[in-house]
Amino acid sequence: MVPRFVPTAVAAVGLVLLVVGLVMLTAARPPQQVTGTAEAAPVLVTAPGALALTGRPVQVDVEGQAFVGLGRGTEVAAWLDGVGATQVDGVATATTLATTDLPGDDPASVVPPADPALADVWQTEQSGEDVTVRLDAPAAEQVLAVVAPAGAAVTLTWDRPARHPGAWPLVVVGALEAVLGLLWLVALNARRRRRARRGRA
Repeated sequence: MVPRFVPTAVAAVGLVLLVVGLVMLTAARPPQQVTGTAEAAPVLVTAPGALALTGRPVQVDVEGQAFVGLGRGTEVAAWLDGVGATQVDGVATATTLATTDLPGDDPASVVPPADPALADVWQTEQSGEDVTVRLDAPAAEQVLAVVAPAGAAVTLTWDRPARHPGAWPLVVVGALEAVLGLLWLVALNARRRRRARRGRA
């Protein structure tokens, strides 16, 4: 007959796997957002494809008075027409954006050629104090342009579907193993009781 510790061990291992999987899905799950901050130069633009970095919604927050516009990369580049800017390429660290300096044709030209609100290149735009813009499904060809006082902080936050790839397999296997071990233990105890009753008869 199988010793009782065998199904007990099977159930215990299953419970451990189940608990580990649940912890990985909750308390130990990876960050659900990617974020970084850079300074306005005072013109900041995102590189083509940067907004679609995770394929999820992205939010931009700008401190102070600012203009934020979304448009096609080619049209925004034509609007800037050689004006120097800071380009956001992605994320460098957990809190910093990876950027490239676009010097422009004239090193002294660091402001847009005209009031950005007057340009007809924007698919959506917003201006005011402490601007926040959230884009639910940015396309790869779309870029974001931010015009703000030099030194103003621009923060981009991407959502991402982050999770441990092995979490759900651990939950499923652990649950099955725990149930199997408990059922095995119940059946083993029932068999022992039947044998004990026959022995007393």
